[in-house]
Amino acid sequence: MASPKTAKSQSATASKVKTLGITPAAATLEVAPKKPIQAELFELAMEQFHARNFNAALHGFQAAAEGPSSEIAYTARLHQRMCEQRMNRQQEEPQSAEDHYNLGVALINSRDLPQARIQLEAALELSNDADHFHYAMALLCGLEGNYAASARALARAIQLNSRNRSAARNDPDFQEILRHHEVRTVLDPEEIPTA
Repeated sequence: MASPKTAKSQSATASKVKTLGITPAAATLEVAPKKPIQAELFELAMEQFHARNFNAALHGFQAAAEGPSSEIAYTARLHQRMCEQRMNRQQEEPQSAEDHYNLGVALINSRDLPQARIQLEAALELSNDADHFHYAMALLCGLEGNYAASARALARAIQLNSRNRSAARNDPDFQEILRHHEVRTVLDPEEIPTA
């Protein structure tokens, strides 16, 4: 049973509902309290951050850092710095063939193979006679499962510098790739069957 105070409150609410033209059923729906704007700004900025849209996220975090909640403001400032760092890294585009190669190798190590391919192709376009570029491309192609391309790139690396034959044999990254006949025959041409 409702207390007299609750009954009076419910009666007042019912008369307001009728005045506004809202059905009683709709009036009984619970409405979640509106989130503070600072929290909404932070959530929107996080969505942009995860989408790797760092410029938009940066502006959102800056706005969220101005709000009343010190916890949200602190976290927003941390993410703001992360956005700035990532934007600075993006602006540091590789200039030379060696820059592209170094970035390509780093991307191979992090297993971002599509981006590694872009960088190594750019390096090879700028300097096609660097044996270590071809060696890295051989590794990349092998990791992608393209053993014919891996064999061609490794053959070119060995042609430019015969030490790459020994390097590939001893390179732990190449061990799985060397199990494939196409690549193995580049290292050991005497294994090629004669007809």
